Amino acid sequence: MKTMKFFAMASALAAMVGFSSCLNGGDYTNTASGGTFVKVSGYLGINSLVDELGFEYVPSDKDIITNFTSGKYAYITYTYDPTTVDYTLKAVNINLAGYSVLTDEQVVANAPVAENANAPVYSVYDMSTSSQYRVQPVFYQKRDVFIPIYYYYKPASNNDDLQKETALHHFTLYYDATTDFTNSTMTLHLRHTIQDFDEEENKKRTSRAYEFRHFNLNSALSQYQFANNGQNPDKIVIEFEQNQYNADYEEDDVESKSYEIDYKTVVENYDKLAGNTTGSGSDE
Repeated sequence: MKTMKFFAMASALAAMVGFSSCLNGGDYTNTASGGTFVKVSGYLGINSLVDELGFEYVPSDKDIITNFTSGKYAYITYTYDPTTVDYTLKAVNINLAGYSVLTDEQVVANAPVAENANAPVYSVYDMSTSSQYRVQPVFYQKRDVFIPIYYYYKPASNNDDLQKETALHHFTLYYDATTDFTNSTMTLHLRHTIQDFDEEENKKRTSRAYEFRHFNLNSALSQYQFANNGQNPDKIVIEFEQNQYNADYEEDDVESKSYEIDYKTVVENYDKLAGNTTGSGSDE
């Protein structure tokens, strides 16, 4: 299964801000561990967790996901018995070990201006390693991307206070189709805004971690295709404002950095795994 490529990432991803542990027992004869991104699908009050290839992950304790919102995305870690995976029905019975429901962020068709940000980020990928399993942007199919945003936040002594703090941090991708779209590259500018910003409170933001945020690129990619004879970009560049040391957002403290995604390979890999060998630039 394609989703199992996340095995080596699972322990690192479990350290993300807002990750909830829900170890609930349950044993399998042949136990393996996994982690993947899923979309929450709700029907008649019953939620299901579905990965980008259509496999449904069925928790042994379904009550855990009852309050998940349909249409949202989540990262889950779990244990399962590989010998029981039903490839015909695309069903995987799991013991859910932990999860993080992702916040949906905006993608805006305007060039960013100064008023669009009041805080830096540290990075949009794990800069400490070059491993293929490092924390980095991940696509769900071809038009939804999960960006691991490393940022500075105020330490909290309990989960409620941590949730209040993280809820103040908003991230937006901006683009100007006339200047950010070339015949091979689409550039998106990530900007960070802290709600109810207070300079003194910001000095308390001394901790740094990452959190995956969800961005839907459907409109941006459609505009790119319209301007480029229906073709997808080969590369997507995420430009961001970096402060490597603290949460200060003074001009001398912030530097423009970028991360490049090989989008052509993203599309090719998904089409291959999904059984779409037509080579079409169409998206799902």
